[in-house]
Amino acid sequence: MKKLLSILVVALALCLAVTFSVSAATADIVIQSVEGTAVIDGVKDEAYADAQALEFVQQGDTNGNGQVNDYSDATAYVINDAEYAYVFVDVHDDNLDNSGSIAYDRDSVELFWMVDNAKAQIRYHYDGTIDEDSGENVESAAVVTDTGYAIEAKIPLTDVRNNQLEMCIQINVCTDGLRQYTCYIEGNAEGDRAYARANRQSENDCWWTLALAGEHEDTITDETATPAPSEDDAETDPAVDETEEQPVNNVVQPDDNLYPVALDDYNGLSQIPFMTRVFTQSHYNWKLVELGAPITGTLGQTVEANWTDIKGLIEWLDEDTNGFSHDPYLVLQMSDDEILSEGLPSDAAVGDLGYVGYYTFTFTDITINSDGFETVVIPGDTVENYKLVPKNEGGWISGGAYEYNLSPYIKQTLGLDTVQLCEFISNITSISTTVTLDAYNGVTADMLEELKAEAEAAEAAVLEEINGYSETVSNAESVVNDEAASIEDKKTAAEDALEAANNAVAAAEGYPDLLETANALLETANELNDTVAELEEAEAVTETEQLDEEEPVADEDSSADTQTAADAGEQGSSTVVIVVVIVVVIAVVAVIAVLAAKKKK
Repeated sequence: MKKLLSILVVALALCLAVTFSVSAATADIVIQSVEGTAVIDGVKDEAYADAQALEFVQQGDTNGNGQVNDYSDATAYVINDAEYAYVFVDVHDDNLDNSGSIAYDRDSVELFWMVDNAKAQIRYHYDGTIDEDSGENVESAAVVTDTGYAIEAKIPLTDVRNNQLEMCIQINVCTDGLRQYTCYIEGNAEGDRAYARANRQSENDCWWTLALAGEHEDTITDETATPAPSEDDAETDPAVDETEEQPVNNVVQPDDNLYPVALDDYNGLSQIPFMTRVFTQSHYNWKLVELGAPITGTLGQTVEANWTDIKGLIEWLDEDTNGFSHDPYLVLQMSDDEILSEGLPSDAAVGDLGYVGYYTFTFTDITINSDGFETVVIPGDTVENYKLVPKNEGGWISGGAYEYNLSPYIKQTLGLDTVQLCEFISNITSISTTVTLDAYNGVTADMLEELKAEAEAAEAAVLEEINGYSETVSNAESVVNDEAASIEDKKTAAEDALEAANNAVAAAEGYPDLLETANALLETANELNDTVAELEEAEAVTETEQLDEEEPVADEDSSADTQTAADAGEQGSSTVVIVVVIVVVIAVVAVIAVLAAKKKK
């Protein structure tokens, strides 16, 4: 009996092993955790002793040289306690490289998990550097080993449903500053799009499920859980959104660093641009070719997108597609036209984000004609409140566009293989659709029209005010040009005009057309004041000349007379003096004579 029981136990264990190793649809991969708490130090301790060994192999879908290694590139172990899941990854790499300028071009391990139904993507480099692409690192450690390096981290259990946690692990293998390929656990070939799964509602359901040890209360409900795709959906719309960000809380958040345009500013909002373009790109070497020129518009505007004369612009060869094992993208892109990137200064560090914007785009049926193939019509759709956040990736900027990959629809609709898909793309003669920017940061086209009406009413009131100031300036101009008006009246009128013009400029702030009118008034008012200043200066000169003319000026004759009279006066005075002197002399002589006569007696 004991022998039979032992056989049954072994058989059950083998069944479980098969369950974990079988290549299943990514979302169906379930890894059983064991209970335990680890010390985060980069060393595999006893807590992981009973954890399942998760083997990693090179099987990335969009990177690498197409060769699948016959050995494991890494082994990971996951355990959990009541609060955290603990992850230990032992990476086998004898050529550690940290020279790449882009974060994922340096040897590293990336962890993905959900926090409040939003993706946390953290990149752990072997040298201890951490890139918080989205979400926040809790605690981690990196250790270089004899066979490569080890990464250990813990994940908070904040998004638990049915005692399970959704997550993914990716390993970046790099040489000479470039990522050569990526590695995922066996069966997780779709993990190469792990970055694109921004929430549980994302189409890119490419993570796997961790069945938690112990009992854990649900932190999410059925309403927020990932809906299972229907067969109808798969048949009618196989295209895959390859972008990196798609929030579930797709409304403006209080901490969003929005582009600096107020949501009630019609003039600013009416200038919010968008751009649409179509391009094709290799999954393998990332070669990109744009098919036709980009087309731009503004909020509320519908643009006609007709790309023609594009046949032969691209020919996808075996070296671009890894021997035609990788389908190239054919992408219709709608973007912010780089206004959000203005939030990234020239000295922005790798990982820095630009402004945040929530965009709603609508595109009509996309008609694609290609010589030698049937016309393909891809149904139009509306992309609501798509969050765009440019990010400095170290050499390029991501996150500023919504991208709709048309290749899967074309391939499935026409029943093409990769070689035929490449031929279809190279023979495309035209692509046509219309694209509308329906809403920006919650402001819809209808709301914009309401704001327009309010802005027009406000502008009309400002125009009426400026017309009053204009009348003041016009009246002042008449006074200044009136020859009969006094200088004081002209000066007062010119000063009134300058005050009115300055008030007009202040009132016109925010109204470009009216501001032009107000500045013209200001120029006129300044000219009037200059004219009055010149008149005042001229009048001062005239008064000075008049005063000079009123002073008496002696002529030569009167001067001569005056001089003669003066000379005569001087001569008379001299005569008087002489007479007086003679009289005095005579008197003195007489006195002497009398005295002498007396002496003789």
